[in-house]
Amino acid sequence: MSFPTSLFDYMASPQQAASELSPAETEHMVLDYLGALDHAMSEKSFDPGGGVNALVFGEWGHGKSQVMYRTADHLMRNHLRVLTVRIIAARLAPRDILEAALFDLSRQPDAKAEAEVLRRSMAEMGDLPDDDPHARQIAARALASMASQTQRLHTALLFDEAAQTSGIDFQEFLRELEHAFSSARSILHTMQCHSLATLDRARHVANNLGDWARSARQIHLPSIQQEHAYDFFHKRLSSRTQDPQLADRLIPPGIAKTLCAAAGGNPRRMLQYASRIWELCREHGERQFTGRRVLEVFSTEAGVTAGTSLFMEARFRRILDLLPQEWGAFGQKVRPFLQNHIDTLLGESEVMSPAQLAAELGNVSVGELQKITREVGGIPLFETKMDEFEDTTYGLTHAFRSDLCGTFGSTGGLDLKQIQIKLLLKPREEQNNIANGLATVLRHKGYTQVAPKIVRLGEFPAEAHSHHQIPIRGFTMQVQIPGTSIDVPVLVTGLCGVAPPCAMIERITRGLVDREWAFAYILYANEELSWDDWLQGDEAKGLPPELQEKASEIRTLNPSEKLVSPSSVEQAHPPSVAAAIFFAHLIGVSQQYAESKQPSEEMIPVIDGTVEAMNKALPQLRDVIYLPSEAEQKLLGHSCWEQASAGDGLTLKQLGEAMPDGRVTGASLANLMGSYLEKSGGLYVRHKSADFPIFGVVRDVLKDRQRCSLDVLTEAVRGVALFVGGGNRLRSNVEWIVEKLRNAGMVRRAQDEFQYIDITKALKEKDEKFKLLLSDYTKRLSLIEQYESSRAEPLQKTLEDIRKRKTFKGAPSERSERLDELLLDLEQLHGRITEEERAIESEKKKYIEHFTRELAELKRLREGLAPEWRNWAFTEDEYLDADKLVEAFQKEIETPVGTNQRSLIRRERITIQSRLDALRVRALGKATAASEDPYTQIVNRVLSKQPFDRLVITVEEF
Repeated sequence: MSFPTSLFDYMASPQQAASELSPAETEHMVLDYLGALDHAMSEKSFDPGGGVNALVFGEWGHGKSQVMYRTADHLMRNHLRVLTVRIIAARLAPRDILEAALFDLSRQPDAKAEAEVLRRSMAEMGDLPDDDPHARQIAARALASMASQTQRLHTALLFDEAAQTSGIDFQEFLRELEHAFSSARSILHTMQCHSLATLDRARHVANNLGDWARSARQIHLPSIQQEHAYDFFHKRLSSRTQDPQLADRLIPPGIAKTLCAAAGGNPRRMLQYASRIWELCREHGERQFTGRRVLEVFSTEAGVTAGTSLFMEARFRRILDLLPQEWGAFGQKVRPFLQNHIDTLLGESEVMSPAQLAAELGNVSVGELQKITREVGGIPLFETKMDEFEDTTYGLTHAFRSDLCGTFGSTGGLDLKQIQIKLLLKPREEQNNIANGLATVLRHKGYTQVAPKIVRLGEFPAEAHSHHQIPIRGFTMQVQIPGTSIDVPVLVTGLCGVAPPCAMIERITRGLVDREWAFAYILYANEELSWDDWLQGDEAKGLPPELQEKASEIRTLNPSEKLVSPSSVEQAHPPSVAAAIFFAHLIGVSQQYAESKQPSEEMIPVIDGTVEAMNKALPQLRDVIYLPSEAEQKLLGHSCWEQASAGDGLTLKQLGEAMPDGRVTGASLANLMGSYLEKSGGLYVRHKSADFPIFGVVRDVLKDRQRCSLDVLTEAVRGVALFVGGGNRLRSNVEWIVEKLRNAGMVRRAQDEFQYIDITKALKEKDEKFKLLLSDYTKRLSLIEQYESSRAEPLQKTLEDIRKRKTFKGAPSERSERLDELLLDLEQLHGRITEEERAIESEKKKYIEHFTRELAELKRLREGLAPEWRNWAFTEDEYLDADKLVEAFQKEIETPVGTNQRSLIRRERITIQSRLDALRVRALGKATAASEDPYTQIVNRVLSKQPFDRLVITVEEF
């Protein structure tokens, strides 16, 4: 079989009009566009808005001209009544446009009349400069007259390489065309092919075409992805030879991937490389591409960087020389294997199973095989991958390929340019993808441990049709406040190049008010309207009055100013372009994750920059009011803090000893730090209750309302500040603080309501309460001192310190606050006094219960003896004397006299214990000495289940 020499023609031509595009998404866009044309061409009457306009975007060699030729071929084959003109001009100046149209008409049969119209218009144009508006009008009217010359209803003008706009305002020219064709009652259809090699060029086109660019159908020609490379060659070869199996025989999938990677996904370059390989294969009489021929071509093809090639053999030789040096004996085995298989490993993207690789290396062990993933010369050569059957395979690493090949830095896997162009031309339609990308990146980088949830934020009116609404979205996620275990709900979203609609900001702000999310972040980039300017503009003034101030709490980050740029080269771009680059990478990362792929190296700075900036903007503990749990409330109210007043703090061990119900660690105290506790060295210091943030909020709200129920107070407090720590904790915290206020005399409870007390009156009441508590605590401490002076001494010292701190200086409010503190301190002291009283009471009770049991045991022992033996143990009078001693001891405990009663009680306890022990010894001794009659012996042994050594029973004994 012979093949045409032009098997891999890479220049678009009318002969290639039948070729299908790859990937399938691109082909679908073209078919959809051609279908829209077919539908429009079926209209038999004039419709001023019936034209189908298309913009074809793609870099050099991506197939724009092929789309143009295909469109022209489709119209000429299927719609003979449509005037189709291909305008391939060096530049889109008025005269050049007419010359290009005249050239195309000259090749069409039966187009002499139309061509004559153009010639007359060119003569009329004369020597007018390109930028003369009159020249532009002449060219537009000429094209419209050309269409109406033969009374054609539809005209299709196809502009190739429309990037050249020198000397003409293309937006104005298009408007002139629309006006001219409408006046001629002819329907105009246009296609413009734009080479957008840079984002600056894309922005220029977007600005130059204005509404036209946003309203037209857009066909983006992306770079070929490696997984689509085989499909690309298959479609191209099938259309050239009518042999659907040719690609499978000629270019295996592995080689297709290699060519795609080397070309960076550029279709024309892929065809150029394939063409050179095909020529080499034909010279050697080969009917199939091989890795050997691929590397031969790559060795002579220049790489992207000066001085490099697509395969640099010198670098490969260096690796071969280093293998024995760095890997020793194992490197000696790998060296010939790599040398013999580089054609297939690199040229054909070959992967091997562990068994196959082990056999090739001389049946090395599984353990030794793992060494092959190590580095040589600082470069890992092999990596493990999973094939489509989830089996482990070995193949060359991306780093090794990049070192050997001058263009392997580009994967062709993700066309960021296409995303960037869409962001510049139709930013509203990309908002959801921006939000998706941001949420995906933050989720994968650990910004949140919980899957984000979509929040619908409103709608944009579409750029082209205001009646069509485009949804806007954000994501809520649970984010942990640094250094704590507190999660707060946070809303994140992004906007690039568009002003937020008022409804979107209202939705976000209402979410802040209603506590749907504690904080809201917008990645915001708009070169024409800054966020601060939006807040001061008419849109913000359209917010409900109660939300206008709240909107300023939304936090914004501008990627073009604050986030890491993908490369130093792109930092020179205008802000809108830099933002488009950033957001495109962000969207690209989301696509990579969705395809279960790791982001490429160029995306890593964007990912890290995004997360770093978002982490810097994370809410801090100072931004919220933490609501302590019940256990934390108990810890904060524990008397151990008063015991530490002299030492200014407590250690973790001391806190743990004070809270036996729960283990206290530094991590468990993290949530309380700053607001309730401070750390000084290795000690923890508690703030005064009046300085607790929740204390001040509850007090102020209650003071403002004067009187309200707990439910009303809780709801009023909820709206004042941002509380975190648990959805059900606010009520318990309000109760906790209200109780503190009540104990301090600042709140009075009347039935189901709490009433804030007047400060002057409260001061008098607090002063009276302070005196009463001092008197009461003095008496109670006196009783503790009577029992044991060492227990009372530190408490008395604290009480005396509180007494000395009371002063009559200052205004009533100041005195009241100081009394509040003193009363709270007395409250803490009360807890300590109560603990001591309970401990003393428990100790006394223990004594009485002990002797009560002792007496009961003596009585049981005595009654267990035979009547004739009971008085031998001890008499009834002796037992009663002991009982009286215990009774007297109990009275002495209950009515202390003097000081250090505990010492007297202990001595008396020893005396009584000795008396009872003596009686017990006598009772036990008599019980042992008493003899039993045979009948009693039998009964006792049966009851006690003791064995019989022997049993002699006579008749007389019964």
